[in-house]
Amino acid sequence: MLGRNPAEFLLISHNNGWISFKELHKALLEEGTFSFLTLNSLKQHFSLFKPREFEVDGEYVRVKQDLLKEPIFSYENKPPPEFLFFPIRQRAYFYIEKHGYERSQNKKWNILCSSREKAILLGKRFTNAPLIIKVYAQRALKAGINFYYARHEIYLVREKIQPEFLELPQVDESFYEKHKPKDETLKEKKIEKEKHISDELNLLSGTFFPSIDAFEKLKRAEKYSRRKGLKKRGKRHRK
Repeated sequence: MLGRNPAEFLLISHNNGWISFKELHKALLEEGTFSFLTLNSLKQHFSLFKPREFEVDGEYVRVKQDLLKEPIFSYENKPPPEFLFFPIRQRAYFYIEKHGYERSQNKKWNILCSSREKAILLGKRFTNAPLIIKVYAQRALKAGINFYYARHEIYLVREKIQPEFLELPQVDESFYEKHKPKDETLKEKKIEKEKHISDELNLLSGTFFPSIDAFEKLKRAEKYSRRKGLKKRGKRHRK
């Protein structure tokens, strides 16, 4: 798996052939014969038996480089098909829609699949219900984005893919309410707070007649500030 055809199992190295145990474990679970395997037991196997064909570095493992018959982690710059696909978590939808698809700091590549089915398989490694984004890869290529082929219908990119090259699935109103971006929520709260302050100022300036509740609220606030002032004056006298 690691020494012959890792891309077939959606395993991509971000650093000289090293693959995280977590990614390797997920790939093994997809093979029916390894359903009993846990992440800890996988790590313990390498720690106890130290198989000579492999190297371990903390949370990462790789086949010893001198055993590789070909440079399987050297990816070829190659034009992509017209469309590619990649999975995302649902909560990332609005960020991708606004900012596009960019890699995280700890990764060298973003993975793209030439089929929607393979993208779903990749997405289920990190979320139960992945959303699949369609990439207009040929248009992105003409705009200057470089694509690299990792074999087995897998392409890789380093550059950010702008929103105009992405087609996101349609979502309904309930999805929007559930996954609404925090900045939108904060914006709504700010508008509500500003409206509340404006109403209070209008009340104080006498532009409208206050309701009984608003009048009582102002009376309580006035009493509180008066008591606070008396306490401060009392402290000064005692000094």
